[in-house]
Amino acid sequence: MSKSALVLGGGLAGSFMACRMVQRGWTVTLVDDRHPASASRVAAGLYNVITGRFGAKTWMAETFLAEIKAVMEDPFYAGMNEFVHPLEIYRPFRDVEEYNLWSGRSVDPAYRDLVAFEERPVLPDVLNNPLGGIRILPCGWVDIAGLIDSLQRKLLQRGVHIFQREIPYDEINPADLSWKSDEVKRQFDAVVCCEGHRIRQNPWFGTLPVQPNKGEILEIEAPDLAGLPFVISRKVYIVPGRSGHWIVGSTYKNHFEDPDPTEEGKAEIIDHLDKVLKVPYTVVGHRAGIRPTSPNRRPIMGEHPRQPGFYVLTGFGTKGMLAAPWSSRLLAATIDGEELEYPEDVRLGRFKAWR
Repeated sequence: MSKSALVLGGGLAGSFMACRMVQRGWTVTLVDDRHPASASRVAAGLYNVITGRFGAKTWMAETFLAEIKAVMEDPFYAGMNEFVHPLEIYRPFRDVEEYNLWSGRSVDPAYRDLVAFEERPVLPDVLNNPLGGIRILPCGWVDIAGLIDSLQRKLLQRGVHIFQREIPYDEINPADLSWKSDEVKRQFDAVVCCEGHRIRQNPWFGTLPVQPNKGEILEIEAPDLAGLPFVISRKVYIVPGRSGHWIVGSTYKNHFEDPDPTEEGKAEIIDHLDKVLKVPYTVVGHRAGIRPTSPNRRPIMGEHPRQPGFYVLTGFGTKGMLAAPWSSRLLAATIDGEELEYPEDVRLGRFKAWR
């Protein structure tokens, strides 16, 4: 008889987690509240291995990229390529200091397979980049909402029960890993909590140091960007979207009162956008989402030290698409009984209260 798992949260992490457990032969029940401020439902889906003011290489960049490639080649995920779009990112230099930094770094063995140095302006009639820039090579963007819907259709085809409702914390009995709803009692061997920033409401993992980080994005029409051969990234990113539109963002706010889009956020994005684009555009949409971030910007994953059978997967911040495939595979293997060595950076035990 197969083992069974209850997965709480149907965003990117939860949907991948459910798929990983199904691949291992588990019976899975998924609860997805489809929260409108979920980062998975709002994000532009950019996956990038060079980030930050000084262009730091993402932790475990090559490992994450290899995992995405493996997933895309896995027959289980057939059709996923429709939503995953490998595309270079062009990052214009802001000043001579940055130009000089990348002139040397682009030939560094740690970076030379990830970037290409452009010492002259690229598309000067479209972009403000008088000093050139770098092209970040192994990256791209993902239609996250489309991908999640595709993953959940696969889960339904494989007999997964998906409940679209609020997370039923008060109906779950931690003593025997059961969920009783409408007089129906369902028993599980594992409960996996993947609620993103809403993990703070979770009665078992709510004290984890997950910081909600609000990001606002704009949707624009810009006919002169048609055929642009890369994503643009300079303070804001400009990513292809649906219906010929472009997604521009994002803001980063750790302290906020209003989870909805704001005029302040819109003005901030437009200010940065006007500094990089030379062509006209029209704002046609504005939305906001909340990311779950951790103190060291690494995923948080593992089994509760005092509540056996309860697991958590959260804390991806802006790295959801980059890190979720790898993290979900490792956690699923652990739940299934494999003894794996996790990097210390992602262990629950890195937080003193969770040892």
